[in-house]
Amino acid sequence: VTGSVGHLLSMTYLLDEMEDIGLEPIGLEGDYVYPYAASPGTDFYQLNEDGSISISSAEVAYDLVGRLPGSNPDKANEHILVMAHYDHLGVDASGNVFNGAFDNAAGVAVALELARVLSAARPERSVIFLITDEEESGLDGARAWLSDPTIPIDQIRFGFSVDPVGRPSLP
Repeated sequence: VTGSVGHLLSMTYLLDEMEDIGLEPIGLEGDYVYPYAASPGTDFYQLNEDGSISISSAEVAYDLVGRLPGSNPDKANEHILVMAHYDHLGVDASGNVFNGAFDNAAGVAVALELARVLSAARPERSVIFLITDEEESGLDGARAWLSDPTIPIDQIRFGFSVDPVGRPSLP
């Protein structure tokens, strides 16, 4: 869940992967990070470093955003947006973990592998990889970045979300 120890470890891992792939950082400070005010939460619990359980109380949430520049200079300012989210539900009040393999570690893995494959044979248009936070609280990360993107919104030609993958959609 956003702000937990596990969340921060996941974020660090994803940032390392984005850098290893060679994505261009297009966050707010010249890096991959796009911070925004976290939504106040009262129904998500987190496992703390000392083993205790508390209500999630993150003040800041973090989208991660990188770009693979297009190979055609005439189309490089046209973007395809690929989104997935890396937050999940945390634990319940008793500490039972809500595993997030399908929702949405698998989608994040697909997005990163797509970035890795496309970096070997870059498409003509640029591709933005937006790994959002706070999807579980109402798509807040996607809404935050799309309301104030780090590239002009009219440069996005197509977008899709890889959430979830590997199982049928829920009813």
